[in-house]
Amino acid sequence: MVGSNFTIDGVTSYVLPNEHNNSDTLHGGPDGWDHRNFTLVAHTTDSLTFSITDPDGEQGFPGQVIAYVTYTVTPYEWHERMVAVSTQKKTPIMLSSHVYWNLDGYANNETNSAMNHALYMPYGGLRVRHLH
Repeated sequence: MVGSNFTIDGVTSYVLPNEHNNSDTLHGGPDGWDHRNFTLVAHTTDSLTFSITDPDGEQGFPGQVIAYVTYTVTPYEWHERMVAVSTQKKTPIMLSSHVYWNLDGYANNETNSAMNHALYMPYGGLRVRHLH
């Protein structure tokens, strides 16, 4: 990818720029996954699975993409599994660990440190609170 375009099999795609004075693309563009809601598609007593689907041409990217992210909490461990598939055409995609949850919902207003936040998972059966 150069700037906000790339070429696959001789076909150049021009995607929407959103970084460095609109000279390149990060996180899928100005309406990337870091700005969008994923849909809860499954849950168990210790896991949540979210999904998102982008249609062919979303922000200039070729091919429909379907992605799933599963978070699992077991005693003293946190597991994350990410899968994305382009169903129609080759397209660049790189998943990375980003947890897009609002920690300020349970913030300790006396400090700006993330270390004094609480994570509440009603389906996980486990409550974690880290205080320093």
